[in-house]
Amino acid sequence: MFASGASPAVAGQDVPPKDATSDGFHYPSTSAEQFLDLIITLEGGTGNAELGWYAENVPWRNTLKDAHYARLITPGLREAISREEARLVKKNCDGKYVEGDNCSFDANPIICAQDYSEEGYLFRTEKSGRNEVVLALRWPGISQIIGTYRLVRAGGVWKLDGIRCDPTMSFNMP
Repeated sequence: MFASGASPAVAGQDVPPKDATSDGFHYPSTSAEQFLDLIITLEGGTGNAELGWYAENVPWRNTLKDAHYARLITPGLREAISREEARLVKKNCDGKYVEGDNCSFDANPIICAQDYSEEGYLFRTEKSGRNEVVLALRWPGISQIIGTYRLVRAGGVWKLDGIRCDPTMSFNMP
């Protein structure tokens, strides 16, 4: 999506909001933005990084939820996050989790932050197609993009397929 009125609607996408900011960011309105907003809000607001733990493949995750989380993110994204998690644990803690030590990411790889926004999230569509969309995310009142996300539509539903946490981490993104 570009500044208000500059982007035509794409088949399979909702019409962009008319109240977008001057830089094109707005609260979620399309189905892809609403899907990503739900993931970010749940992941940040629960106090438990459960989807992040699933993606990282950490030993303390609730494996009973694996089937549910597999419906939200693609295998490619999970593999990319899990591979980086293993690399960091090997580098920082000799390949073993050490209680009380941060052996891997400094931020949640799903929300691209340690904290979450209490005012919600703003989105801007960077690329849009029938079965793929790339969204930039930032917090209200902050001009910096926090993360860029690629979503793909499979079987009529959106899945998170790539994340770039600007500028420090990138998973399954070109």
